[in-house]
Amino acid sequence: MQKTGIIIRTSILAIIAAPIAHAQHEGEPQSSQPAAEEKSPFSFFIWPEPAKLEGPISTDRPGFSTSASLVPRGHMHIEVGHIYSYDQEKRTETQSHLVPGTGLRVGLLDDLELRVNWNGMSLTESKFRDTSPAGRRFTNHQHDDGAGDMSTGFKFPVLKHTDTNHQPNISLVPTISLPTGGKTKTTGDVDPSILLAWNYPLTEKFTLYGIGSVASISDSDGRFCQSAASFAGSYTISDQWSFFVEYFGIYPNTRNSDCQHNINGGPVFLITDNIQLDLAVGMGLNEEAPDFFVNWGISIRF
Repeated sequence: MQKTGIIIRTSILAIIAAPIAHAQHEGEPQSSQPAAEEKSPFSFFIWPEPAKLEGPISTDRPGFSTSASLVPRGHMHIEVGHIYSYDQEKRTETQSHLVPGTGLRVGLLDDLELRVNWNGMSLTESKFRDTSPAGRRFTNHQHDDGAGDMSTGFKFPVLKHTDTNHQPNISLVPTISLPTGGKTKTTGDVDPSILLAWNYPLTEKFTLYGIGSVASISDSDGRFCQSAASFAGSYTISDQWSFFVEYFGIYPNTRNSDCQHNINGGPVFLITDNIQLDLAVGMGLNEEAPDFFVNWGISIRF
């Protein structure tokens, strides 16, 4: 009991002394040395010393491409969005929503990022004209709603651009998709994929970027190989505003369908270096792609 009392008294003295020492420190004259770079107010301290933040947030939104950059060590991104698409094939109109498509990115090490993604809830409505047994014409509405699959993986750099080596930034992203979705929304199996993300800054304001990927996709007939690619350009208008234009394709879209070709673009707005709003408006370039789609969302760096 005596030993316990000593420990308690020591702890109380330490708690009292801490604010006094802090106040004395604040009263000291400022050093002539330059101040350390300010850390994000959202930083979390699982790591003893999270990496210093340099520059604004770099996200995977709002286009199809994945960023070649990594989340700084000891920080994380939450990237959330809503995709609406519209398509008309023959006499059938289809509208779908993916919401909230969510990405969690965590900087584990300087050169290693953990990634967890969820497609969100997939809400699909199809409308077409039909005829009742009595001969009356009416509009038939069909709904197919359910949760999408989740995926997890890592990102690590292969090449890093500097002002002297003139190499592109290239990162690899191995991923596995998990069959967590609803019956009509899931592939029904674990699907591996590998993605290569790249970018190359042509000037201080204009950057080219894109991805190339290949995946083993499951369906009711087994597995098939699906590839995808994108090519995009981003132009920085000001410290807060930038604009991008992107082509992306999926080859093939499903086992027995054609490839899908799309184009989209839109503005990206930085509220702060750690908070981004974005909007993309796009259209399909062939029958397999949706006629029109909109993607908007928000990303926050902690």
